Amino acid sequence: MCSTKQPNSHHCFVCGVNNPYGLHLAFFDNGVDQVWCDYTIPEHYQGYPGVAHGGVVAAILDEICGRTAMIADTEHFMMTAKMEVRYRRSVPIGRPVRVTGCVLRNVRRTVQARGELLLDS
Repeated sequence: MCSTKQPNSHHCFVCGVNNPYGLHLAFFDNGVDQVWCDYTIPEHYQGYPGVAHGGVVAAILDEICGRTAMIADTEHFMMTAKMEVRYRRSVPIGRPVRVTGCVLRNVRRTVQARGELLLDS
């Protein structure tokens, strides 16, 4: 399956290449319905000791879901109207994670997507 790197912005908190406080994530898609990135959350984004701050985790999930709308058109920017996050376990800092997003529904101006953050085994 093909893999295409999606563009980064300059100052976005999640993907901005020039944001000194940002996460600097790079996203890839399969050209059809999935987006992913691999990342290790650094210590300066922790909440409790050793655990990533939940707001940072939510920001990453928000971005991965929004980027599903960019698969066919990298200029198709979306904003989140509704987001529900279920934290099943804490996310450790300093360990690789795989973040995935997939399109569930894409009708006119509305995209419904699912994002997951998975610990590397």
